[in-house]
Amino acid sequence: MITDMTSKYIVLSSLERTELMNLGVPPSKIAVIPNGVDIEQMDRGLRESPILDDTSGEFVFCAARFSKNKNLELLVRVFDSVDTSTKLVIAGRLTDPTYFQRLKAQIDTSKITLLPNAKDSEMRWLYQNCLFTVLPSSMETSPLVILEAMAASKPVVASDVGAISSLIVNGETGILVSPTNPGDIAKGLVLLMRNEGLRLSMGKKARSFAESRSWRHAAELTLSVMEEFVH
Repeated sequence: MITDMTSKYIVLSSLERTELMNLGVPPSKIAVIPNGVDIEQMDRGLRESPILDDTSGEFVFCAARFSKNKNLELLVRVFDSVDTSTKLVIAGRLTDPTYFQRLKAQIDTSKITLLPNAKDSEMRWLYQNCLFTVLPSSMETSPLVILEAMAASKPVVASDVGAISSLIVNGETGILVSPTNPGDIAKGLVLLMRNEGLRLSMGKKARSFAESRSWRHAAELTLSVMEEFVH
């Protein structure tokens, strides 16, 4: 049990708040301040040069580290099973070279592109130009990549794990799926790939949600917590 009650604990979501309460921290000592996102920086991605060799085709974007908990091997198998000309692009930090090489050996390069250690500007271009994003993680807390996708007016197909359900309203700003059910993931992907109107509608609502999660707002909430120790 945590006995130091002189501090205030800042967490990203109600999930972490509950975990601290289970450790004995009083609710009054816990402040939930979600991640923020830089809307203006995301908009600047529109002016960046393309990163893909072939930009003529449509693609789905997965922004994720190349590590086991991101569940990328399952995503690759699911995408290969879907009858579509749409491609999949996976980009993010290369944190596990062994995992990356195993994943690379499994992909059909005519359908799936891996981009390890993509630059921030390249990631913005991918967000802006994809049909939608997907995050199939087996474990998460409150991933920033979901807010980044929303800032780019893109809906997200994401695993219903951790605090992701506090970021995505299922059927409105994205689709929540089971990370252990390939059919569930495939259903979410196909639904958005084949329905432009739904993508645009969800993307508009996603953008509105992202605009309410600016870093300025997060900073103001953090400052208000700090001020409690001054007065």
